[in-house]
Amino acid sequence: MKKVLYLILENGNEALSVFDSIRGAGYNGTLMRTASLRHALDDDQPEDTHFFSLAAYEHYHDHGEAMFALFVVDSEKLADLKQMIREKTDSFHKIAGGMFSRSLEDYEGSF
Repeated sequence: MKKVLYLILENGNEALSVFDSIRGAGYNGTLMRTASLRHALDDDQPEDTHFFSLAAYEHYHDHGEAMFALFVVDSEKLADLKQMIREKTDSFHKIAGGMFSRSLEDYEGSF
């Protein structure tokens, strides 16, 4: 069965390190630059939100308040991916953020 892991991290060099480790371990995902509702509404000139692959993160990471990542993984790999994120973020004490996962009930595709 496939699982979806949702990860939100405060953007910056520490987040770059987390995503580099995830990519180095062979995972791929989709990233989006995001902002909190408060910051999005207070900003006079909000930046465009872009979707991009994990491999392209280093080209785009300098924009946006936070990064939202979406990973589709086999259920037996989910625990390892979550543990890697916990270690790299010091259980979200070193980098603000959070993660949660869901089972994919209806899945078709090659990732």
